[in-house]
Amino acid sequence: MALIVKSGEGDAAINADVTSGTSALSFAKGSNNAGNLAKEAAKAGAGGIALRSLVKDGKLAGHNTNSDEKTVQSAGVSAVNKLLGAVEEIVKKTVKNVIEKVKQEVDKAREPKAVGQQ
Repeated sequence: MALIVKSGEGDAAINADVTSGTSALSFAKGSNNAGNLAKEAAKAGAGGIALRSLVKDGKLAGHNTNSDEKTVQSAGVSAVNKLLGAVEEIVKKTVKNVIEKVKQEVDKAREPKAVGQQ
């Protein structure tokens, strides 16, 4: 998520090998050169695939045959689902932590107090 947020509109399309420093927006803009495929793990990859599946009328760049188009689109859908799953987990953990803190405060308030503390 952070890499998607850090992407800027001015990020250029991919014109060299994809690296861990490649922004998600650059990854989403893509390249017509198959030689620029990732040769090392790119953190922006999943976010870029998710963004790219949403950009360009919901289509990823691919060959013109119907099977390639469907395969590429399903990869985009899969990436978006993984991204949404990660966001969902973050929200769940955050809510769980907040509820736990509230529960602790409620438990503190319920504790009997000594006569002098009331």
